[in-house]
Amino acid sequence: MAPADVRIPMRLLTVDEFERMFDAGILAEDDSVELLEGQLSVVSPQGPQHAAIIQWLATQLIRAIDPEIAAVRVQLPLRFLPVSEPEPDIAIVSAGGYSHEHPAEAMLVIEVAATSQQLDLGTKLEVYPTAAVAEYWVIDLPARTVHVHRSPAGAAYGSSRQVTGGSPATAVERRAGDRGGRAPQAAGLTSAARSFSSQRRPAGTLASASTRRPARSCRRGGDHR
Repeated sequence: MAPADVRIPMRLLTVDEFERMFDAGILAEDDSVELLEGQLSVVSPQGPQHAAIIQWLATQLIRAIDPEIAAVRVQLPLRFLPVSEPEPDIAIVSAGGYSHEHPAEAMLVIEVAATSQQLDLGTKLEVYPTAAVAEYWVIDLPARTVHVHRSPAGAAYGSSRQVTGGSPATAVERRAGDRGGRAPQAAGLTSAARSFSSQRRPAGTLASASTRRPARSCRRGGDHR
């Protein structure tokens, strides 16, 4: 006789319920968690190499992007209704203060993976195209490879490729140089950043700043388990 199916039905959290958990004190502001497809995902501390790559990326992108057109968010939430509120390492979003609500769209999301490849190339590879994130990079530190995903369609990307360099930073520059039509050198990343920042969104595509709860100022640890 075949064993009975004893799988436990899951009750998924919505973004609104997740945010109310902070308002009610069930979760604290410094709890390192994010909401992915209705489930809480714990964020673990990051190592020096992970932190250094994020700092380097943020510095290059902030220098390159016109703040009147787009903003660089570093380890801050994105509000993807109805059941995801990830906190990517880097996100490029349309310009705005977002003091009342987190961005609901992103042009580019970058995750840096030291031990989180299974999550970043698994669940998040469904979360981001579902939210119509135009391009998603996963920087695989051990493999010194950038996984590049483009053309979101439903819960998948239509185009995926890998770029490998001598170091994580070199691999990123090779990817950015490819996007900008340049050789793989430091100018490449800033060229790519300007290209993303020039992708203006039509008026009204972003969630409006409403009188809903203030945006949560999350302090995340970094790498995911």
